[in-house]
Amino acid sequence: MFEIHPITSLDGKSITESLKPIAGFDTKDAETSFNSYENRKCQLVSNGTKKTTTIITSMGGFNYVEFRIKAAQRAVPGCGWNDGVSRLY
Repeated sequence: MFEIHPITSLDGKSITESLKPIAGFDTKDAETSFNSYENRKCQLVSNGTKKTTTIITSMGGFNYVEFRIKAAQRAVPGCGWNDGVSRLY
């Protein structure tokens, strides 16, 4: 399970100037990190009453990864991200 939060604006205001490296944290290698993510077991727990889904997984240890991502398809207006079709670099 892997999730990216590509928030670059809030209430119509760009927040890209706030995206900076975190002092004191070294980034992890993308290939090692994504291999670790792909090999994590997880459990999805649905709660129909609360209309929530909980993701339960073990610690990966690769929370600060440097990589580039490029959309492989054009985004569909109104659907948020582009259906997860992308390439990592």
